Amino acid sequence: GRWREILLVSYEDMISDLPAVVAKIASFIEVDVTKEELEELLPTFTFQHMKSDLKRFQPRSVTWKNDFKFLRRGVSGDSLTVATDAQRKVLSTWLQREGFIEKLQSVLSGTDSEVLNKILSVCCATTST
Repeated sequence: GRWREILLVSYEDMISDLPAVVAKIASFIEVDVTKEELEELLPTFTFQHMKSDLKRFQPRSVTWKNDFKFLRRGVSGDSLTVATDAQRKVLSTWLQREGFIEKLQSVLSGTDSEVLNKILSVCCATTST
């Protein structure tokens, strides 16, 4: 079905239970991974490991942007420090105008509304209260 095409994984889930998320991804892409293989691979999936090898994990597509850091601090919610409230408002307006939010709601219908809220909180949240 259509759920075979999309797997949503949150950074919060990876922080709280990386082994479960990796197992979920392996299952989604239909790769058999033994418990031993998972235990061997897990250390290479950590933020600390990726941050220590930026040549391998920093996307080349953004090297043109001075001092851009794809791997920033490794903490949940850090995305709110990258864009200003005004920039998030522009993005939110564009997403609504283009019908993206309605399309996303349609694709995610029948799932926990928390998934949609997580996505929208990343791209459309503001830091003001």
